[in-house]
Amino acid sequence: MAEVASINSAAISGKPTAALEGLANDFDKFLTLLTVQLQNQDPTEPLDTNQLTDQIVQFTQAEQLVNMNTKLDKVVEGINLSMNSSAVSYVGRIVEYQDETFNLTEGAANVSYELPKNADSVEISITTTSGKVLRVLSGEKSIGSHDLDWDGKDKDGNEVADGEYRVSIAAKDDKGGEITVPVKVSDVVTHAGFEDGELFLFFGDIKVPSNEIVSIRGSVSDSQFSKSLDALGNLNNSTLDGFDLLNGSVNQSTLLTNTLSMINKNVEYYSEGINLANGQGDVSYRINQELNQVKYIIKDSEDNILYQSLSPASVGKHSVAWDGSVIGGANAPDGKYAVEILGLDSAGNEVDLIPFKQGTIGEIDLLGGEPTLYVGGNPIGIAHILRILN
Repeated sequence: MAEVASINSAAISGKPTAALEGLANDFDKFLTLLTVQLQNQDPTEPLDTNQLTDQIVQFTQAEQLVNMNTKLDKVVEGINLSMNSSAVSYVGRIVEYQDETFNLTEGAANVSYELPKNADSVEISITTTSGKVLRVLSGEKSIGSHDLDWDGKDKDGNEVADGEYRVSIAAKDDKGGEITVPVKVSDVVTHAGFEDGELFLFFGDIKVPSNEIVSIRGSVSDSQFSKSLDALGNLNNSTLDGFDLLNGSVNQSTLLTNTLSMINKNVEYYSEGINLANGQGDVSYRINQELNQVKYIIKDSEDNILYQSLSPASVGKHSVAWDGSVIGGANAPDGKYAVEILGLDSAGNEVDLIPFKQGTIGEIDLLGGEPTLYVGGNPIGIAHILRILN
């Protein structure tokens, strides 16, 4: 028997709503043709029921595929919405990125470079984006980070217009060997978006991929942000709303956007030791079960026990204060010391208690893969965050 009808492949592609309508139309045609064929079938050669069953099964499978596509579309829509929200959170933030292109705003630029070792000579060239040299400066030669000292003027002393420029640094050691010098730029994110699944941040017309982001230093006020937008200029209508988002898929950028929201948060973080400054140091711990006593042990870098004590235990948050006194009556010099806090239950069994400190996250360093948070200038691994308090 010839095929009564075939499934239209277009019915399961494209938008699910259109696919369902196409599938319904095909099924109506199938039933019409089937009815006509049943009415006019040869009694000596009746309709093959196996073929009829196969065709009905095909329609059922096609309907299931269309319904699955409908659900997947909703999942993708939710993912895109989440990504868009994450990208928006960058807008107005002060971000440091690795690139030689920077914006000059009101005659100033936030550019720095870092020498991995002492240099014999450092030559800094400021150029336009087309490569025209505007100024050549001599830079600092000592190891470490240095700011670009440029007053926004060309070699003739004329002030250049605000806009996009490039910097290149040629450094040599005392043997004439070239030194690779990374350049970092700090600027305000004007908009953000995804392209081919990768997050890009925009600083005016400068487009920077997320893997070149070094750190996120905080946010600027609304007035500062508006001032920055006005100075950068040349922004399209979508940018004037603060951001321009493109569809894409999630990749490693997810880690960055989740970490971003922790800036200015008050957190509790795991502390491996106690910092003694001016003869004073402290660390906190929390007890969540019934214990009889708490034992404090403070050690030096060679694992020698300097101080230990026992105190009654109670459920809740507590602090250990140390004035630097050590066994034998001497005083330890200022510095960092290891601390161990143990709880003792009624049977004398030891329970490890986690020492922690509390502070506000002021900076996030994204260089090197895993984000590093800074609390009071001290680096904290993101895995060491115990609680976000506000």
